Amino acid sequence: MASYAETMSTTAPSAFRKWYPVTYDFGLIEAPVDVVAAAYKTWWVNLDKPVEEARLNGSLDEMFSQLEPLSMAMNRAMFLPTAAGWTAFFRNGILGSDPSSAMPVLAKQLDVRAMRICDSGPRKKYPAVIWEFYDPSETRDQVHVSRRSIAAANDGGRWVFEVSGTAFPFENIARYNARRKRDRFDRDLLLTYLANFGIDSLDDRLLAPALDQGGVLISQPYWDHVKSFSLDQVTAGVPWQR
Repeated sequence: MASYAETMSTTAPSAFRKWYPVTYDFGLIEAPVDVVAAAYKTWWVNLDKPVEEARLNGSLDEMFSQLEPLSMAMNRAMFLPTAAGWTAFFRNGILGSDPSSAMPVLAKQLDVRAMRICDSGPRKKYPAVIWEFYDPSETRDQVHVSRRSIAAANDGGRWVFEVSGTAFPFENIARYNARRKRDRFDRDLLLTYLANFGIDSLDDRLLAPALDQGGVLISQPYWDHVKSFSLDQVTAGVPWQR
C-alpha cells in the first residue's frame, strides 16, 4: 500500500491531486453510477429544484473540469464508477465536495451503504482525516443512518479526535490512545480500514473504470448566479482574499 508521500511524489499526471480540494473530501455509495445519479436527481426534483443531467467521457481531468466553476453553492455533482464497485460522488465546492448531507440521504433512499472520506493532506492549513460510514441495514431504528464516524482534525490550530458509533471488528482501537491526537487516525489507518470494503487507493487508480465507462454530471442552474471561481483561483486562495 503506497504511503501518502509516495502517492504525492509520483511523476504520472494525477487528476485526483490536481482537483484538490474537490477530491480531498468526497463520498462513496455502494450502487451503480446511473442508479445513484438518478436518486440524487429525484431528491432535488422532489424539492422543486430544476436539474440538468449530462453524460461525461474523456480523461479524468476532462471529466473533473466539467465541475468548474467552483463555488460555495456546490451546484454541480459528478458521479464516477470506481475500481471497488462503489460510485464516487464529487461536487464543485471550494472547500471540498462536502458529502455529509448527500451520503445519508442517498444511503437511506437506495438502502445501500455509503461513506464520507476526507483526507486533506499536508497542503491544507488545517488538515483532517475523517471517515463517516452510513448503513441503513444496521440503523433502521434510528433517525439517522450513521453507523460509524472517526475524525482527527486540526480545528483552527488545536488538534481534536472524535469517534462515535459502533466500532468495526477490523478497527485498530489501540491507536485511538496515541499521545498525539493527530496520530490516532491518519491516512495510512484510513486506507487500512477502506481495504475492508475493496478500496485500496485514494488516487486516480480508484477512478480508473471511469475512463471506459464515463460518468454523470447533475447541474442545478438556479444557483448559477452565485459567485464562482476557477480551480486555479481556488488553489491560489482568491476566494478568501480581502
